[in-house]
Amino acid sequence: MKGFLLKLLPVFILLEILSGAPGITQVNKKKALHKKNTPNILFIAVDDLRPELKCYGSKHILSPNIDKIAKRGFLFERAYCQQAVCSPSRTSLLTGLRPDATHIYDLFTHFRKTTPDVITLPQHFKNNGYQTQWFGKIYHAGLNDSVSWTIAGKTFENENNWRSYVLEESNIIADKNKGPGPPFEKADVQDDAYPDGKIANHGIEALKQFRTSGKPFFLALGFYKPHLPFNAPSKYWDMYNAADVKLPDHMYPPDNAPALASSGWGELRAYSGMPAKGELSKEQSINLIDGSYCLIINKLSSLKAMAKTILITPLQRSDVVYINNRKNNAWGSYTYKSGQSL
Repeated sequence: MKGFLLKLLPVFILLEILSGAPGITQVNKKKALHKKNTPNILFIAVDDLRPELKCYGSKHILSPNIDKIAKRGFLFERAYCQQAVCSPSRTSLLTGLRPDATHIYDLFTHFRKTTPDVITLPQHFKNNGYQTQWFGKIYHAGLNDSVSWTIAGKTFENENNWRSYVLEESNIIADKNKGPGPPFEKADVQDDAYPDGKIANHGIEALKQFRTSGKPFFLALGFYKPHLPFNAPSKYWDMYNAADVKLPDHMYPPDNAPALASSGWGELRAYSGMPAKGELSKEQSINLIDGSYCLIINKLSSLKAMAKTILITPLQRSDVVYINNRKNNAWGSYTYKSGQSL
């Protein structure tokens, strides 16, 4: 696909993995036809990842693994979210209904209260003989839908540490604030010290188990980062040099843009050290941007590990890996929040 969309748009990447399937004999033709009609699905949701990736023209971002997926699959450039709020947009995607049909406009109402008989995407696969399982954040936090799944999943969020800090000093601040601590954390730990690392590891194990079961599967993995706070192992921070981070020339909303289109970034202001009102300092902006960059690398490392697993247990020609990044406005975030612009 020629050209890149440099505006804020969602990333939808659909990958058909080619495994060099053997020739079909008369004996196994029926079996092969069955497999052709029941592709396995790996569904990956990434919270707050906007299309600031090399495959979308952002040359300063290190995104080799997702770039490879984009090159081999389909990269969608004009797919928009239905509502600029987490739960309504996730609900819309997973039910196929617009928010004005689900009547979900907040973060607390479960869609089963407003549309009790709706069939969700994973539920549809379940109803057609698939094994369905999830890890991480698929539906909005606390709003999981048990009828969508044949196998129970796990969020990996610590109930008493809702932003999953690992450093003692960060936890002290978070406990004092009853939730949000520092807006970012750099810790010398392994990937699985944070929830996303655990999600990736469990996803890999689930893939291996599904491949040996002989049944088609729909596996959904919902990664929390790069949602605030920007917490990641130090090795990913070290891949970027904060001194090289550049702030945009234009730091403000477009001329004549309606006030409703801009964010007061109240979520970011809740974190320790962030101003209650007014602008961020240059140092704060650079630190936050640097943190968001390192989280992209962190996420792509998870994808690389899964890619290796897929190669070990090769998928069929018709199997599909689907990646989406859900967030406000157009499934991307932090516009005008940390000195970044469209």
